[in-house]
Amino acid sequence: HFHPDCQIPTIRKNTFGDCKSLTSLVLPDSITNIEDRAFYRCRSLDSVYFPEGLKTIGNAAFSYCKFRSIELPDTVTDIGESAFNWNFNLQSINIPKNITEIKKGTFWECSSLQNIILPDGVTKIGKNAFTDTILGEVTLPDSVTTIEESAFENCGLNRIKFSKNLTEIPYGAFSNCTSLTEIILSDNITHVDTNAFFNCTYLRSVYIANASTVIEKKAFGYN
Repeated sequence: HFHPDCQIPTIRKNTFGDCKSLTSLVLPDSITNIEDRAFYRCRSLDSVYFPEGLKTIGNAAFSYCKFRSIELPDTVTDIGESAFNWNFNLQSINIPKNITEIKKGTFWECSSLQNIILPDGVTKIGKNAFTDTILGEVTLPDSVTTIEESAFENCGLNRIKFSKNLTEIPYGAFSNCTSLTEIILSDNITHVDTNAFFNCTYLRSVYIANASTVIEKKAFGYN
C-alpha cells in the first residue's frame, strides 16, 4: 500500500513489472496516469483500487495479471493498447463512459471474458481488441464507425448487433466465431471483406439489407 499522504500523480513505466508476488494494490487518490507496462506480468495481481481522477492507462499496463473483475472510474478517458490482455481469469470489466476507442489487443486472450457493455461514444474497435474471449453477446452502439481487422476473431459470440453507422466489416473481424447463428447487416454496410465471417460454422441465416453491398471471396467461407 502507498502512504496515506502520498501525492504522486503518475505510476511510471515498468515500475512494478514482473512483481510476481504482488496480489493487491490500493492506488492513492492522487494518481491520474498509469504508464506503459507499469504492472506488466504481475501474475498474482488480482485486485486493484482505481481512484476517481484516474485519466489514462498505458499500453500493456496490466498485461498478464490475474484479475477476475475490474471496476474503472468514469474519469478514465484513455486505455492503451494491450492494457489488459492475457488476463486469463478476467470475467467482467466496465468501460468508462468517456472512452472513445477500444484499442489494439486491449482484451486479447482474456479467455474468461463473458460480458462487455460498450458505452455510447465509442467510435472505434481496434485490431484484435476482443480476440480469443468468450463474449456471448455484443451490441455496438451507433457511435461506432470503425471495426479493425480480427477485432472479434475466435470469440464465443452468439449474437452481434451492429452500429447503424458502420459501413464496413473488415478482414477476419468475426472469423472463427463458431457460435454465431444469425447475422443481420444494415443497409449502411457496403463492404464485407475477405474472411470477415470465415469459419463461422454454425451460421444459419445471413440478412444483407443493401443489395449493392460488396461481398469479398471467403467472407462467409469455412474450412
